[in-house]
Amino acid sequence: MLQNLLTERFRMTIHREIKVIDGYDLVVGKGGPRLKESVEAAEGGGGQFGPDGANLTFNKVTMQAFATRLGMRASDFLGRDSISTGSPARVRIVDKTGLTGIYDIKLHYALASGDALGEDVFSAVQNQLGLSLKPTKVSVNMVVVDRAEKIPTEN
Repeated sequence: MLQNLLTERFRMTIHREIKVIDGYDLVVGKGGPRLKESVEAAEGGGGQFGPDGANLTFNKVTMQAFATRLGMRASDFLGRDSISTGSPARVRIVDKTGLTGIYDIKLHYALASGDALGEDVFSAVQNQLGLSLKPTKVSVNMVVVDRAEKIPTEN
């Protein structure tokens, strides 16, 4: 519905394409996972960022949800922004752990800015969670805007 509105009002034309980008596979580490199964009482979650690094809490998450949320925080640990939009970088992290449970996860790592001391995210994921981030190439479906008018047509 939104796409139809944009097409009508802005005379927008688009096409879809598959692009291969850098990403990571989230896999079980050598020593096995060190994860806490979720309990009924656990609620909420979020992150704190301070001089000692990032402290993230994810309650009642699947591994797929954890991978997605960690990818959304990529600029924290990779230290780069999206060139085209200026928005924080996102990295595609794909869950390949095979773990099907629901977990409460706490993760602490140093920020890419170098302000914080401690482990980088790759070491932290391995040492604190028993998981590993392996570099890979990931296929992503993209919507490409070919043309759009700057001024919309009137109602």
